[in-house]
Amino acid sequence: MGGGFSIAAEVDELDLVGWTRFVDDIVGGVASSEKAILSTPQRILINADELTFGENSIVNARLQAKLKNNDWYIDLTSKQIQAELFLDDNWQSRGITFNAEFMRFDELNWGIAEEREWSISNLPPLSLRCEVCQFGRYDLGKVVINGMPRAEGYVFDQVSLSNAHGQLNATGMWDAHSESPTKEFTGVVTSDDFGQLLETAGIQSGIKDSEARFDFSVNWPDAPWELQAESMQGEVEWEL
Repeated sequence: MGGGFSIAAEVDELDLVGWTRFVDDIVGGVASSEKAILSTPQRILINADELTFGENSIVNARLQAKLKNNDWYIDLTSKQIQAELFLDDNWQSRGITFNAEFMRFDELNWGIAEEREWSISNLPPLSLRCEVCQFGRYDLGKVVINGMPRAEGYVFDQVSLSNAHGQLNATGMWDAHSESPTKEFTGVVTSDDFGQLLETAGIQSGIKDSEARFDFSVNWPDAPWELQAESMQGEVEWEL
């Protein structure tokens, strides 16, 4: 694997969150020790039959991570995901960049959020791009999300989803101090064939060859990823 300290592992199952904490402890220990036994790892290579994060798993996963100028460059490959992740040396303030060629999961569970209390203060800036995203029956198509913590809350400057039959563009803010943690999420959904768009979500509507436009401003009392239709409030103007 070349010069420098490297970590390589062939495992049946690996908890990604636990592993990253382990590596962070190593790096932190090296940084604080004047007589460190081990240097900071320059490369990490993991082949795992099952890579888990929260309640989710990636099978037959290969993870390669390289340290360059104190920044981490990470490649993650399997039949479910092909992605590159960039972690700045000061990622908590400068952010995380995540670019995926594709992500295909039967479902995506946020059980990891139950293990810690999420707050705006511990969320870094985020730049996410996924060219082809599908979670179960939901074909999201291309997904773009840009978020940034600010004094008023966590601001989503761009949330964009687009597939062959429609597109969503929105902006919003997560304000955990208000009665409605996610407020003023505004945007527009457009479609050149609304019936086909609903079918990509597994909904048979009987609508055929109809364009559609929905302008919305909504909020709900949970985290941005915990959207529940029954708790949503706001206004929607629509036209078929």
